[in-house]
Amino acid sequence: MTGTLVQKAMLVDLRISQITKTRTDAGASRKTTQDNQAEEKAGKFIKNLFHPSSMAEINTLIGQVRTTHESLTRPWGRDGVRILATAAFTEYTTRIRGLIAQIEKAAQDFADKYPEALEKAKSAEHLGGLFKADDYPTQEQVRESFNVKILFFPIPTAGDFRVEIGAEDVEAIRAEIERETAETMRNAMKGLYEELYEAIGDLSMKIYQGGVSKASVEAMLNRIDRASKQNVAGDAEFDQTIAELRECFDVDAKDLREDAMYADQVVDKADELAVKMSEYFM
Repeated sequence: MTGTLVQKAMLVDLRISQITKTRTDAGASRKTTQDNQAEEKAGKFIKNLFHPSSMAEINTLIGQVRTTHESLTRPWGRDGVRILATAAFTEYTTRIRGLIAQIEKAAQDFADKYPEALEKAKSAEHLGGLFKADDYPTQEQVRESFNVKILFFPIPTAGDFRVEIGAEDVEAIRAEIERETAETMRNAMKGLYEELYEAIGDLSMKIYQGGVSKASVEAMLNRIDRASKQNVAGDAEFDQTIAELRECFDVDAKDLREDAMYADQVVDKADELAVKMSEYFM
């Protein structure tokens, strides 16, 4: 199992650092509790250091890179590292690196216009009297605050474990590594089945209600294509399910809206596939 997995997938870690956007204001916290006759530790006042418009572009791009990363990978372990199928590697690197390039440009633009961002933060439109210059880095430090990178690692295998302890203990630890790897893989595939199950239910309901759109059908087909590249376990049954889903939803939304009998047939087939998929996670 592990040998096959090593050939079909890798681990990827997305690391994002950016400028500090909030700060706790001790003075404002103290005043708020006093004005409301509350105990000093009842709460604290956290300032948003920048006006929303100042960082809107960067925030949007960072959100997009996180969403793209999560949509093309599956969870692995507990430290944020995720598993990426080799079949999705080219699409992943192309899309992520494209977004990183946009983030770098937006970060440079923000750094160039940093004095304007400070003035807007200081204005009555935002912080007003809560503005404190000491809360902010210098313009020279701003650009260095933004960094996005992706790190790739091989899947760890039991054979990698080599230490000088008793042979029996080594084998026991290697067996545990194999069990953990297999369990993590099962959970990754279980989550993939569950996400597709929910997507099928959402689209089936739209079809049943007669309001399905071309965009909804295309979104489903795109979701199926992404899922096909996330089959890190090399599961033949999953590949078969993907083929059946493509066939089921390779439909014209207009035909579904205008032909109730045809729509019922598609929904029945989708429900049949959903029941089949539910066996993997229920």
